[in-house]
Amino acid sequence: MPRKALTVLTLVMVIATAAGGAYYLTHGPARPEERVLRAALVGTEECLAKTGDKPAGLGVDLVNMLARMSGYDSVEIRPANMSEAMEALRRGDVQLVLLVSPAQEPLNTSDTLSLVLWDCRKAVVVPEGAQEAVGVAARIGVPAGQPVEAGVKATSLVKGYTDLRAAVEALLNGTLESLVVDLSVARSLAQRYNVTIVQVSGQGNQLRLLLSRDNEILYNRLADALKQLSLSDRWLDLPSTCLRPGGR
Repeated sequence: MPRKALTVLTLVMVIATAAGGAYYLTHGPARPEERVLRAALVGTEECLAKTGDKPAGLGVDLVNMLARMSGYDSVEIRPANMSEAMEALRRGDVQLVLLVSPAQEPLNTSDTLSLVLWDCRKAVVVPEGAQEAVGVAARIGVPAGQPVEAGVKATSLVKGYTDLRAAVEALLNGTLESLVVDLSVARSLAQRYNVTIVQVSGQGNQLRLLLSRDNEILYNRLADALKQLSLSDRWLDLPSTCLRPGGR
């Protein structure tokens, strides 16, 4: 190996060690001229499911998408516990902390800004102008394998779905009278189609990003990208673990 290449490799190894743990590159090794977004991932909740040696799941997918939309070339993610993650954020070793927290927790603190990537609380969506589906003949779509939501009558006809796009089409053409989805999906549907949110679960988790208050520019950039993404076709294609059996 040429001496110059060996020196660069050694320097990269030293930097990775000094940062307090290994980073997992989600788009391959970064080049010196690349803009890299660094994040700490806290926990192993279903919505942040880890696959093999690399963090993966809905939260990681969203961070990757938003980073690309915000002008970054690659993302580096380091698993950490909460204290390690917050210390890394304070030092500037990472720009983001990705975690799952109850929706009832305050979004922002005196030190951090919080951006909700995905709201896992369940919501009921109906065609605009319709009442919530009730009665013996009610046809309600729910995620396959998920327990029936509270408030759904035992006499209702419950249809499990695995294809969200097909379920939305069934709601729009009248095959279904109501649809149970994650609140983030419900809000997107309400902005894109003639549907209304009529019921929201009071309990549930949210996927969140924490940023330092000193990094408000990045916060605003990511928030704008999230709004664009939630109204795009890719939003309904996200592999949401929140919708799978056993999801939160």
